[in-house]
Amino acid sequence: MERYIVVKGARANNLKNIDVQIPRGQITAIVGVSGAGKSSLAFHTIYAEGYLRYIESISPYIRQFLDKMEKAPVDEIDGLPPAISFKHRRAVKNPRSIVATSIDIFDYLRILYTRIAEFSCPGCGRPIKRYSIDEILAEIMFDYPGRIDVCFEYTGDIAFLVNRGYYFYIGQGDKIKIDRQVKDRSIAVLIDSLEVEPANKGRLFEALDRSLSLGKGGVLIFHRGQKVFFPTALFCAYCNVTYPPADEHLFSFNSPVGACPRCKGSGHIQDTGHYAAYRTCPSCRGSRLNDTALAFTIKGKNLAQFLSLTIEEAADFIDGFSPADFRGTVLADVSRDIRTRLGYLVDSGLSYITLDRPVFTLSRGELQRINLAFILGSSLSDSLLIIDQPSADLHPRDYEKLEKFLIRLKENGNTLLLIEHNRDLIRFADQVLELGPLSGANGGEVVFSGPKDDFFKETSSLTQQ
Repeated sequence: MERYIVVKGARANNLKNIDVQIPRGQITAIVGVSGAGKSSLAFHTIYAEGYLRYIESISPYIRQFLDKMEKAPVDEIDGLPPAISFKHRRAVKNPRSIVATSIDIFDYLRILYTRIAEFSCPGCGRPIKRYSIDEILAEIMFDYPGRIDVCFEYTGDIAFLVNRGYYFYIGQGDKIKIDRQVKDRSIAVLIDSLEVEPANKGRLFEALDRSLSLGKGGVLIFHRGQKVFFPTALFCAYCNVTYPPADEHLFSFNSPVGACPRCKGSGHIQDTGHYAAYRTCPSCRGSRLNDTALAFTIKGKNLAQFLSLTIEEAADFIDGFSPADFRGTVLADVSRDIRTRLGYLVDSGLSYITLDRPVFTLSRGELQRINLAFILGSSLSDSLLIIDQPSADLHPRDYEKLEKFLIRLKENGNTLLLIEHNRDLIRFADQVLELGPLSGANGGEVVFSGPKDDFFKETSSLTQQ
């Protein structure tokens, strides 16, 4: 890897044909008075060249959909890695975009709620347990030692069973062949009778699979004279209602499957009348989800309640999970990814923001740090990150957190270029590049370039005054 980004003959805006060297794999702060040429060098020269090199590498068809950018007025730039810019700009005013969706936590949460959430009937509030075939297998192997009879309940045409040679289960492993004399159309049909032991695990799985494919709504077993039913459908016997199975669409307010039918997933409705006004949807109370989606909970919290937590509260909630809460290593990995991304947001000084906060209500500084957290969560490496005033809208008590955050980005192999005025943030840098000495036509020159310790020894720098 080349050690430096070398810029020769930069002339954008007020830059005076300057040459600079920026060490790769380090944090460099570009400083100077307002109008000294910092953005001209960082965004209009270095980033512009990186962007043009990127779009030249893709197909003309894709290129037509990307923003166009003028070629930077510069003689040469060498050693330039892929560049990403983080400029202060207003968020897109999309009310459906929230903090959780902007950093991909929302999709991970939908996976968790689909797989491990507990369901209570929206009508009566009674908990309803449903099983996957793996969960049925695991529970039988652990809780039902000895001999079991695997059956399924059948309510269809008896001729179907007669033609396939099935047996009517009468108890304790006994069976009689089904013929057309059987009058009861709701019967228990025997699939297999076997000992529950590790050697028979594959055979048991096959029996359960056949029971699920032939039966309705679950698996029926008999163990020591006891009838046990493992439902695979969300059926409330008290209300006599079957609810649709959970999937990721159910936990999305952008999908008609999961959105509140009244507000269509917006969380607000518009009053009719002379003055149009919006108010919180009375059906979903602003949660955006329908009653079925809100009936699924993890540790007592439905998805809307989880999203209403602050980032710090959500991180603590995820920390409360134990390995027993996850049914497989994949879900443990999903939880770990959620916790990691939340940790990056905490480290960037955003612990007070709730996950359901609309993105368009964020300040420019908050939005920028959320975007940086997304980059860190994606494990991006060997790239150039150009960041405009990372300290903007940040309380001084969070400066140390931001420093750790920026160092993590650097430790991933990235090069950071910060446009910064704050002395405390400049001290986070490894190198300092000062432009000036004044603004406009009296700026655009390299006043200082070197290690930060040497920069702070300079007494003539206007940046330090």
